[in-house]
Amino acid sequence: MDGPTGYVAGMRGATLFVVMTTALLAPAVAMAAPTVRYVSTSGADNPTCNPAPCKTIQHAITVAQAGDTLDIGPGTFTEGELVVEHALSFVGAGAGTASSYDPSHDTLIDGSHLSGETIFDFGGGSFSNLRINGGIESGGASNTALYLQASAGAGSDSFNVSNVVATQPPPSSGGSRAAVVIEAVSPFTNTATITGLTSIGAGAALDLNNNGTLTLNLSHSTLTGGKAGEAALVVGSANATVSDTTATGEGLGAAVFTGGRLTATRDSFTGKQGGLKLRSTEAGTLTATLRDSLAAALPTAGFAPLAGALLVSEKGAGSIVKLNATNSTIVAYGKGVTAGLQLESAAGATATAQLANTIAYGVDPTVPVTPPADILAAGPGTATVAAATSAYSTVKASAGASITPVASAGNLAGNPAFVSPASGNFTLTAGSPLHDRGNPAEVQPGELDLAGAPRIDGDCGLPQAPDIGAYELTLVGPCQSPVVSKGPTSTTSAPKAPKAPVIESASVATTALRAHHRKRARAGKLAFTLNEAATVTVELERLASGHLRRKACVANATAKAKACKRLVSAATISLKGKAGRNTFNFPSVKLVGRLKAAHYKIVLVAISSQGMRSASRTIQFTLR
Repeated sequence: MDGPTGYVAGMRGATLFVVMTTALLAPAVAMAAPTVRYVSTSGADNPTCNPAPCKTIQHAITVAQAGDTLDIGPGTFTEGELVVEHALSFVGAGAGTASSYDPSHDTLIDGSHLSGETIFDFGGGSFSNLRINGGIESGGASNTALYLQASAGAGSDSFNVSNVVATQPPPSSGGSRAAVVIEAVSPFTNTATITGLTSIGAGAALDLNNNGTLTLNLSHSTLTGGKAGEAALVVGSANATVSDTTATGEGLGAAVFTGGRLTATRDSFTGKQGGLKLRSTEAGTLTATLRDSLAAALPTAGFAPLAGALLVSEKGAGSIVKLNATNSTIVAYGKGVTAGLQLESAAGATATAQLANTIAYGVDPTVPVTPPADILAAGPGTATVAAATSAYSTVKASAGASITPVASAGNLAGNPAFVSPASGNFTLTAGSPLHDRGNPAEVQPGELDLAGAPRIDGDCGLPQAPDIGAYELTLVGPCQSPVVSKGPTSTTSAPKAPKAPVIESASVATTALRAHHRKRARAGKLAFTLNEAATVTVELERLASGHLRRKACVANATAKAKACKRLVSAATISLKGKAGRNTFNFPSVKLVGRLKAAHYKIVLVAISSQGMRSASRTIQFTLR
């Protein structure tokens, strides 16, 4: 895609040249006061977009001056390849959610029909309350929804993103790019502050691509990657501070490459092949710091999870990888697991991990006799794990590697007693030996765990030590008396684990529901009975037509492929249920109006306040 002077579309690994025009050397002139430019699906393009709204975002960008705001109304704007040369503020009417969009209230910039980035901004600025869809390149690969690049101006750009949903269509063939890319081109500086981002990528969800100076502050966001072997969050030679964020990938949760720096607080990095990967391929130092965070390889059929956290230093002398994990959980569970925490170091290279109040756990349930290691460190370079008041049982260290011995330095051995590692629930049961066994000195004032609970709680009204791992267990109900020390030789019996909630009955009434007919649509009634108060997750799946590709039923295949039926996700809703019978409008009138006529399945799961999950309940209904 060709752009204005000073811009060449930046693919990873490509060279980007910046041309300084004589305009940059001209004497400064007085700037006009910032103006609000309005855009509406019912507008008409005009010279000012104020007060009368323009119809297209492209025209509003053309007439806008640096510092202006583009106020974009609700609806779908079928536009893309929008190039922004100076700092503008894009403000939409709403972003919707990951799975829902209402054109009467939300703003969608849809570039899915085009081959370039939907929005390419190399002038700084902000984006808020928007939904942006990426496009498909001519080669069949997914393109970027939002590309923020520092490559012009005075050498420094600042971007702000809040309440934005960025999505990519899956590629028909070939490679794929991230839904959101942030880049700094040498010698420029890019500072990006992002909060409330929901990014769903066909490849990565968020990719930091840097050969200048790039700093990211990311919080309260959800990143979902869609390709095996790739990470939902990619930190390449950048400084990323992340908090209260979930990154889930078909491959990895997060990956940090040479020169990258990741500081994570209350974050969850999970993937089908690994949670967090740190890889140094050249001389330089790569660091990652985890606090109250989870790095987990989740069990999934067809994938071989390797490690919850994998550190690889492979270049040789000067190649250094460092991980510091405090009050965190590093775990891999599933067939083919090699270790919970794994370090690999080439000759002359260095890989180190420092653990405090942290769980390292690796389990392959298919090989109980020769289990994988909780911690594995392999040379021939330097590979070192120093752990204190942490939990792990099995270790493997090759020549040149060292691991703090099990059950020394206040470390504990044994099963952590997770609620349900097979389903990815790594909270602790009430009987966990890791409850109140952490070092209080490792807890900062006011620190919260991954679920947002106080790090040092007051179980039974008494001061306690922190738990080991990412989650703090708060006991509720009757307290045991007397409370005695729970040291290594204590014989005090552990409290019983809480029971899972039960969905005693469930039904749905959908009489007279009509898909796509808003005036005729009526809400159905969903009813269920709980044995205790709990949060109920309601997942709605639609039965759709497909074709067999090998043994899988997929959306598109060859013309001669055999027809089949498959379930596709339509919506996921969370409901607060009380003990006893509960009744809700479901699907709502708004949701019914967006659903296709088809057969549907509802799957209900109740989750207690202690993270215990019920058996699922399934209901079926039809929209005509």
